[in-house]
Amino acid sequence: MFFQEKLTSGAKEALFDIAEGTRRANIVFAVGLPFAFEAKLYNCTAVIYKGKILGIVPSANANRYFASAPEETFEIDIFGKSAIFGTDILFKCAELPEFSFAAVTGNDISGPFSLAEEHSAEGANIILNSAAESETVGKADIRRNMVKMTSGKLTCGYMYSNAGDGESTTDAVYAGHSIIAENGDILAENAPFEKTEAITDIDVKMLDGERKKSYYPEPTGEYAEVLFEMEPSDTPLTRKFGKYPFIPELSKCEDILKIQAAGLEKRLSRSYSKTAVIGISGGLDSTLALIAMQ
Repeated sequence: MFFQEKLTSGAKEALFDIAEGTRRANIVFAVGLPFAFEAKLYNCTAVIYKGKILGIVPSANANRYFASAPEETFEIDIFGKSAIFGTDILFKCAELPEFSFAAVTGNDISGPFSLAEEHSAEGANIILNSAAESETVGKADIRRNMVKMTSGKLTCGYMYSNAGDGESTTDAVYAGHSIIAENGDILAENAPFEKTEAITDIDVKMLDGERKKSYYPEPTGEYAEVLFEMEPSDTPLTRKFGKYPFIPELSKCEDILKIQAAGLEKRLSRSYSKTAVIGISGGLDSTLALIAMQ
């Protein structure tokens, strides 16, 4: 069916309807669709804001249905207006530069080379991933772990949205598994076959600050940058924050003590000391040393 004009033209018409129907919505939409262009069929993510197609991002990986993305990023005409087509696109909010994102399409996260890494290096604080990955036993756990680890590795927000049961028309079954992770933590998820929504908040300023603390490559400036205007506004938080953010969980406290005890043990053994004397001042260092020595 992917090679039938009825499907590809219908997908394009649906994209136009979504764009027209969201002109007044102060929301950026990312929609996955098959997209025919110059005698080739691409697996794409279309990014829409206030009725405008900001860009269309094809998958970099070819398969039996879809061609791989072209090497260059260029402008195309769609619905009588120009839009950027390609993989090397950075979308950025003019009023809040930390709100910057890029899109990947398909199973990019599970491949040996991920475009998400390049996108993050070029300044994307959020990665949008629309996919149509069929469901098999154990795949949800693998998917969840990969999204979590990728968000931690790249210090980014990662939003993964998989095709739902409406696509289960042949031998493949799709479960609509959606995951939102931030810097190594799963913030929201609708488990396979739940048919619910995953909604949360991503702290883009925190992500930007965390990147400044560690080595992060300078952007090359080779990406096409698409600016959009979205006035920041106060929004009620949907995520929860711990009352004591600087006090770790009990299991992590035990890990901390084990690490400290191993360090003290090595220090004492290397100094060939037969005994140890700890002066308790009431301060943090001596108290922790006493606890670790027990």
